[in-house]
Amino acid sequence: MKRYQGYLLAFASLLVLGCAESPFQPYSNSGDCSFDSVRFEADFQTARLSACRQVGNEYQLLIEPESNPAHHSPWYAFSVQSDHQQKIVIKLVYADKKHRYSPKISNDKHHWTQLDNSSISVKNDGQTVRMVLEVGSKPLYVAAQEIFDNDNYEQWESILANKPYVNRSVIGLTEQGRPVTKLETQTSDSNDYLVLVGRQHPPEVTGALAMFHFVNTILSDSDLAVQFRKHINLLIVPNMNPDGVALGYWRKNTNGVDLNRDWGPFEQAETRLIRDELNRFQGDENIRFFLDFHSTSEDIFYTMSEGLPGNPSVQIDSWLNAIARRMPDYTVRRRASYKPDSYISKNYIYKTFEAPAVTYEMGDNTSRVLIARQATVAAEEMMKLLLKQPQ
Repeated sequence: MKRYQGYLLAFASLLVLGCAESPFQPYSNSGDCSFDSVRFEADFQTARLSACRQVGNEYQLLIEPESNPAHHSPWYAFSVQSDHQQKIVIKLVYADKKHRYSPKISNDKHHWTQLDNSSISVKNDGQTVRMVLEVGSKPLYVAAQEIFDNDNYEQWESILANKPYVNRSVIGLTEQGRPVTKLETQTSDSNDYLVLVGRQHPPEVTGALAMFHFVNTILSDSDLAVQFRKHINLLIVPNMNPDGVALGYWRKNTNGVDLNRDWGPFEQAETRLIRDELNRFQGDENIRFFLDFHSTSEDIFYTMSEGLPGNPSVQIDSWLNAIARRMPDYTVRRRASYKPDSYISKNYIYKTFEAPAVTYEMGDNTSRVLIARQATVAAEEMMKLLLKQPQ
C-alpha cells in the first residue's frame, strides 16, 4: 500500500458512502446507515454520503453532488465500523459523473494509506466502485483524498500567526457565516505584494497540500525567506470556501456557485470578500504576482498568453523555467491563455491589475513527497525572481 505521509499536521476526517443499483430496494438516508453488524457514518467535516442500503452481503452507498449540473469531482468521505472484525464489500454508486479519486483509508484521521488496488474494482464505465475493506470495532475512515478540513486550516494558520512577522485576521464571513481568514506580512520598505489564494474547490486537496508547503517555505526563517519579506509583502487567503469544505461539496459554495467562475460578477459572499480585500491594489499598493492553488488530473500551470500589455508571460516563464532547472527529473507543464470575459481568478487579476497570474494545479495522484518538493522549489524560485526583478 502506498503511504500518505502526514505533512499537514493532523488533517483527516472520513465518512462512509452509501449506494445501490436495484430499483426494488430503497435506500436509507445517510442518517440511518446502521445494519445488523455494520454502521456507516457521515457526521464530520468533509463527509459526503447521500444514502445507503444492504443488498445481500454488499453495502451499497449512494454518492451525490451538492447540486446539478455537477463538476467531475465526485468527492466521498465516510467512516465504517463493525461489531466484530470482518471483511465487508462496499459498492459506491455515483448518482452523477464517474469515479475520479482512488480511496484513502485511515484509522486515526492523521495517517493515510491508499487502499490497495487489489481491493478496488471500477465497474459500469466508472459509475460504480467495489471496495473490500477490513473493518472492526473502531471506525475506519474512507475518503476520496486525505482530509484537510477547516480545523486543519485553523491549526495551521494559528501556528503561522505565532510568528512575530505574520498577522492573521478575518476578512469576512461566508454565505453560511463561517470565517474567511487571511495571513499577511508587511514591510515598510515596499508596497509590492505576492498574493496567494486557495481552496475555491473543496475536493482539491493536492492543491491545498502544495499551498501548505509553498506558504511554509515563504514564511520560514531561511535566509532567502527573511530577505524576501524585507522587500515583498504577502497576502495569503488559504481557504476561500470553508462552507464547501465542511459540507463535503464537490465543487461549489452553498448557493450552488463555482467560486472560480464568479471573479467579475462577484455575486457570492466569498468572492466579494476577496474583491474588497484586493481593492487596495487600485491605489499605491501593487500586486507583483498572483497564484491560485487547485487540483486536476496532472500537474500543470495555467498561465497568461504572450504579448499582453505589461508582458506578464515573461515573469511567469522566468519562474517556471527556474523550477525546471532545479528539477530536471520533473516535467513543468504549462498552458497559456487569457480570456477577459472568463470570470476566473487569474483573468480578473490580470484584467484589473495587469499582474502576472497563474492557476497552480497539482495532480490528484501526484506523490505527496513530490508535491512537497515541487512546492518548496516553486516558492524558493518565486522569492528569487521577485527579489531579482524590482518593479
